[in-house]
Amino acid sequence: MAVVGVLMVGSGSTETEVFPEVTLGDPPDLGTSGPSQAIVIAKNTTKGTVLFGLPFGRTTYRLRVQFYTSPGCWPQIDFGDRWPAPFDECSSDIEVEGEVSGLGTAPTGHSIVGVDVEVPHECFDAVSAGDSWPTDITACFSNSSDE
Repeated sequence: MAVVGVLMVGSGSTETEVFPEVTLGDPPDLGTSGPSQAIVIAKNTTKGTVLFGLPFGRTTYRLRVQFYTSPGCWPQIDFGDRWPAPFDECSSDIEVEGEVSGLGTAPTGHSIVGVDVEVPHECFDAVSAGDSWPTDITACFSNSSDE
């Protein structure tokens, strides 16, 4: 019975993360109005469950995008929150939507925010860690992921 139970459940979901060393760069000077820079710092794949050796569920592809925001932002948000955040302290000119997955503070006081963005498989394959976000890669303009 135990063997049958293990075969029925299978290996469960599988998650693969790639975190190469990527440097965000310096925060903008306080008081400047120039555009912020965001870069892709990681890639993550999550696969569904395996039952009786057959895969169920969908595979999701996520890019972790990191950028600077105003100094008062990071205390307003937490891991797992949706981005963009509804707080004035978190206003940003970065076009990114997803789940907050990283927070920090730069020596200048700027908030550092990491956001996991779900992307289609083609976009996931085309983007590399260290690339700017948003990207001009056509495959990344779609809002749906492969299943």
